[in-house]
Amino acid sequence: MTTNIKILNNMKKAGVLTLFALVAVVFMCPISPGQAGQEGQVIKQVIEEMDVKVPMRDGIRLSANIYRPDAPGKYPVLLMRSPYGNGGPGNIEAAYAVKRGYVVVLQDTRGRYESEGIFDAMQPEALDGYDTQQWIGAQPWCNGSIGTFGGSYVGFTQWMPAPFKSPYLKTMFPVVTFSDLHDVVFQNGAFRLELFGPWSFEMTLPYKIRLDSIVKQADKILMSLPLIDMDKMLGWRIPFLRDWLMHPEHDRYWERTSIGEGYREISASVYGIGGWYDILLKGTIDNYLKMTSHCIAPEIREKQRLMIGPWVHDAGKRKVGELDFGEEAVMNQAELMLRWFDNQLKGIDNGMNEEPPVKIFVMGDNKWRFENEWPLARTQYVNYYL
Repeated sequence: MTTNIKILNNMKKAGVLTLFALVAVVFMCPISPGQAGQEGQVIKQVIEEMDVKVPMRDGIRLSANIYRPDAPGKYPVLLMRSPYGNGGPGNIEAAYAVKRGYVVVLQDTRGRYESEGIFDAMQPEALDGYDTQQWIGAQPWCNGSIGTFGGSYVGFTQWMPAPFKSPYLKTMFPVVTFSDLHDVVFQNGAFRLELFGPWSFEMTLPYKIRLDSIVKQADKILMSLPLIDMDKMLGWRIPFLRDWLMHPEHDRYWERTSIGEGYREISASVYGIGGWYDILLKGTIDNYLKMTSHCIAPEIREKQRLMIGPWVHDAGKRKVGELDFGEEAVMNQAELMLRWFDNQLKGIDNGMNEEPPVKIFVMGDNKWRFENEWPLARTQYVNYYL
């Protein structure tokens, strides 16, 4: 089980989780301070509001950092809800987007960092996400349009509220993510110990307990039986991990963490990004298939996009282990994301609407190719008997 020790060591070095904690790089494409915002305004300054408490329906308040143009008017809003921290003052990436004419809202999810409540992994994200969108839509700086972004867990926080149909949610940009937690936790019926063991340990690490002490006993903990007593060996309880292990079947416990039949209620456009080697590739593809199925209205289907590159959970890099897919594999995620939001939230004709809906990286040829559907209509299926 040396892999588990490597995972935990990587977590320690990064200061954040490396397997399941992908928070999409926000806006790394440089822009000039004089770039125009809304109605020809030149936005040079950013107003920062830290730790703004956003009320949820049950009275819990979630912490949001808000970055907006220091100029009059209303703007489209880019929202990211994350359990991994919402940054702080002087956020350069958020400032880039503000100078492009957006308000950026970065929120700590329930029970994390400066937000109130108890952290119950992924369970409250549907209602909390919807309540946050409704709150944003009522603010004087919002023009009535919201786009969401982020990856992994942060992509999940986008999908869960979408069926509630906030009138302000116009578009989403989820990266390497999913919308059915049970199918991710129990892959084909087997609990994904190596993924969710270390992740749950890190996410619940008590104050003043060093990660080093967990690394030293990782093998022993992950190899112990019964699995449900892993937290006893750690020395603290992890209620959500126990809940997961108590519900191996896709029963009612998982309803709050699955869209189920809710796709037909989603009217937002979606640009989904996945990787051929990503641990959550199935979720990315499933989301696209559900949003382009025949039960979805044609005008909604035509607003869906899918990109799959030769990546692991950290999308956009040219290398996977010792494999080098070349410069073609490099993706400037921030540039693509802002291009999508410019088109969907501002109506800018930048060619996005003319592109076919599916873009895939063909490994071996190491080139991108556009397609009109997924799976490909010309696919030839072969049965393999192992």
